[in-house]
Amino acid sequence: MEKTTKNKKTLTVGVSIIQPLVMETKGGKFNGFEIELWERVAKYLGRKFEYKKYKFKNLLDKVKEKKVDLAIAGITRNEEREKVVDFSYYTLDTGLGILVSGRGKVGLLGLIKSFFTREVKRLVFLVLGLFIFVFVFSHLLWFFERGIGAFAADYGTGIFESLWWVIVTVSTVGYGDYVPLTAMGRAFGIVVILSGYILYVIIIAEISSIMTIRRIKSNIQSTKDLHGKKVATLKHTVSVDALEKLKAKIVLVDKIEQAYKKLEFGKVDAVVFDAPTLHYYANHQGLGKVLVLDNIFQTQSYGIALPENSDLIENINRGLLNLHDTGEYQELHKKWFSEED
Repeated sequence: MEKTTKNKKTLTVGVSIIQPLVMETKGGKFNGFEIELWERVAKYLGRKFEYKKYKFKNLLDKVKEKKVDLAIAGITRNEEREKVVDFSYYTLDTGLGILVSGRGKVGLLGLIKSFFTREVKRLVFLVLGLFIFVFVFSHLLWFFERGIGAFAADYGTGIFESLWWVIVTVSTVGYGDYVPLTAMGRAFGIVVILSGYILYVIIIAEISSIMTIRRIKSNIQSTKDLHGKKVATLKHTVSVDALEKLKAKIVLVDKIEQAYKKLEFGKVDAVVFDAPTLHYYANHQGLGKVLVLDNIFQTQSYGIALPENSDLIENINRGLLNLHDTGEYQELHKKWFSEED
């Protein structure tokens, strides 16, 4: 477990791959949020160490059997695990997330609900604003141009002509023979051309955004929607217990990457796992193919696992608290998780 050097022991640190907390490079070196966090703690303690990789399902047993001095792998602290190992101060506060396909189809109920979304409400206000804009400026234009040039003095005919001019100008189509002749008419015309064009572009962009959101939205929008759905997750993790409570049809995998593949090929409806890992995948390998829903559930915290009554735990906790006090923890958190915000 520990190798004796001249004055100190080299600690054996058990790890298991879980992005972006613990990752392995092609050269066999490790990096990630918890790796960097631990290495700063080790520097604070003045301790040498070596990493030893295990499958996640075996990692806590290695800690319990004292085959390693400590373990890091996004290990959730809970009562059951506290019965067999000890945990340090938290390394990360997080929760479970839901990963869905970016090509999911929207059902009838989901389509109806989509008309009451924040994006659609914003579009309605923009369109209403456009109508008010057209109404006000068409009347102002007619008032200054009535009986002059192309705009008739009669309200019914003249207001129709000014409405036509404002609408085609805002939509950038052009206005043919309708041209303001008075100074005030042309001044209002400039305002219509500039501000109307901006408003028109904003509305078109909003419509495009809503269409994109609808294309990527899945039938699964919250934890309630997981009931009866095929959901993949990693074996021997707290995600399994959570999905059992939600009465989902659980599909267990040995590696979380297998769950991503099942989602990609439509073999499962969603993947439930630790939110930081899902966000990392969605922002990197899964970019454009999947998305993580906003709602994080079953909040939890990770910790460094140690054998019971380990004499390292107090010093490790001091090291972690020191990183918080110096701002180094916040610096690392921003480095690894800023893309989630």
